[in-house]
Amino acid sequence: MTLVKDDDVLDQLDQVRASIPEIIERAVEVLQYKQQLLEDAQAYAEEMMAAAERRAAQMLDEMLLTRQAEQKAAQLRYETEQECQAIRQNTLTELEESRQQITQELQQMQSQAIAEAQRIQQDADQYAHSLLSDLEVNLRQQLEIVQNGRRQLQPPPPMTSGLPSQMTPAPQSNPRSKQARRQPKSR
Repeated sequence: MTLVKDDDVLDQLDQVRASIPEIIERAVEVLQYKQQLLEDAQAYAEEMMAAAERRAAQMLDEMLLTRQAEQKAAQLRYETEQECQAIRQNTLTELEESRQQITQELQQMQSQAIAEAQRIQQDADQYAHSLLSDLEVNLRQQLEIVQNGRRQLQPPPPMTSGLPSQMTPAPQSNPRSKQARRQPKSR
């Protein structure tokens, strides 16, 4: 089992959530700005075309001037369409770059959140290990105290004929058994 502080993870998620609307808002502002540019360019193109058509209508009487006006209008229309196309392409490119940047930022934030969660997890594991080690030491000390207490509470060895068993003469039997009793046991 791993312990992770809910508050830390939730704070990290809140930070990610808080930054996403900001990024989306920037993207929307860029889109609105580009849309306004397209509308301005379209209005400009329409004004130019309307002006060219008025000029052409005025010059209908003169054939040469009329042809020149038509050519000029066509050229303006072509240039305006080219400008609009270039603006559209630039807008699409900028939007794609913004999308990629936002995606990279989101991935980076996700990586940072995962790294932070892993760090928190490691810290929690180290803290739990430390607590368990302290608990183990305390439990061993308590067990030693309990064992010492039990030893002290054990009844004394039984008495024979009013003398403690240490003072009772040992039975005379095998001399080897006396030597065996005198030698300390090795552990």
